[in-house]
Amino acid sequence: MLSFYRIGIAGALVAAVAGCENQQQTGALIGGVSGASLGALLGDAVGGDNQSRAIGATFGALAGAQIGGQIGARLDERDRQQAAAATQAALSLQEARAGQAAAEARAARAEADAARARADAARAQKSAQEAAAAERAAKQASDRAKQLESQSAAAPAKTTWKSSSGTGASGGSQVTSGAGDNCYMVREVAVVPGKGEIVQNQRYCKQGGGWRAV
Repeated sequence: MLSFYRIGIAGALVAAVAGCENQQQTGALIGGVSGASLGALLGDAVGGDNQSRAIGATFGALAGAQIGGQIGARLDERDRQQAAAATQAALSLQEARAGQAAAEARAARAEADAARARADAARAQKSAQEAAAAERAAKQASDRAKQLESQSAAAPAKTTWKSSSGTGASGGSQVTSGAGDNCYMVREVAVVPGKGEIVQNQRYCKQGGGWRAV
């Protein structure tokens, strides 16, 4: 069964792409991917099975894309769409990972605070054993929160694509680092037969519900 998580990622991709409609910026993978032609790409990005592609087509019918920069200049239309979808998928996945890690870290910090309160209460009652146990629990929870806070950065989101139009082109997008509030740096790569490897490093920020090159 297709998870609500995957459906949410598909919706985020369409919102991001549609939000960039008619934008052209040098060195950026941007645009709004048009029609249901992006549907299969969205489905592949979030699931890869027939059900995922069907839901992707529904979302795709609402949106439209183009791609700019060095990579876009060397790809055909279908490949540009796939490259754009890969970047949007990587950004949305990174955002989802970061959000989940942040929520779990907040819960761990709340658990640590509660354990410290239990330790204070135990000391007030002169129960050294209970206080020590509560302090250990607080430290464990605090350590877990720190680990969760660095988790998303340690495992950057990465997506790949391979031409479905027979050109032999392929590529991928990888989030390399955070770049300010709601912003990430993305390394975008395309390998085009006869033209070699093209690499772009682009900053994207969340604006108006979508990811935009800035």
